[in-house]
Amino acid sequence: MTKIFVYGSLCDEHTRKIILGREVPNKSDKLKDFAKENHSVLKVYPTIKKHLGASVDGLVLDVGDYDVNILDRYETTLYKKIEVNLESGENALAYIEDHKD
Repeated sequence: MTKIFVYGSLCDEHTRKIILGREVPNKSDKLKDFAKENHSVLKVYPTIKKHLGASVDGLVLDVGDYDVNILDRYETTLYKKIEVNLESGENALAYIEDHKD
């Protein structure tokens, strides 16, 4: 199983069920030293950016490889996954804006 930290549209239970086809185990957590801001291309969707002292509330989803593939397609190539350490001490993957400059 893979832990994915989500902080935007995937925090909504209805959206998760539509995207993944079912509910997945999840729990609240927080990402320290990051701030949420608007994506530079997908303006209505958020991304996270390193910001000391800030924090982002979200959920940790416990998903399988098949789910990760679905989430990758949902997030598009305008996001990439990074490993983050959460307030709970757990490590997870999080989607962040992929700057392809």
